[in-house]
Amino acid sequence: MKILVWNIQHGGGARLPRIVEEVAAYDPDVIAVTEFRTGPGVALSAALKERGLPNVETTHPTGNQNGIAVFSRTRVRRTRPCPAPSDSLVRWLDIDLPEYGFGIGVLHVMAAGPLNGSENPLLERRARRGRRPIAGAVPVWR
Repeated sequence: MKILVWNIQHGGGARLPRIVEEVAAYDPDVIAVTEFRTGPGVALSAALKERGLPNVETTHPTGNQNGIAVFSRTRVRRTRPCPAPSDSLVRWLDIDLPEYGFGIGVLHVMAAGPLNGSENPLLERRARRGRRPIAGAVPVWR
């Protein structure tokens, strides 16, 4: 199984066709996309569905909010409510992958701004739930 994590930066914009081609070249089973935006996400979802990733769950960002989307070859199921602070709900997504027998958590931590460093409420909340902090981007797992 391959899992790919990709930051498409601000919803992808005019780069979406290139992003889709690059992502598809890895032939992943699951793709976690950060900085997903609902508007451009319609085209992204359609393109990835054509490439065999028809199942999707998102954090449902609005307007220009940067959220998270997970695309999968098999069904995905969001079973837990998001434990993030209310102003960060679009930046944390926990899903189950029933056909694979496990779930994944995707957390988009901004690299700059007030949430950077040791006082990051998303990382602190994740640690309180017994999960190790996520550091950096994870490329492809095989």
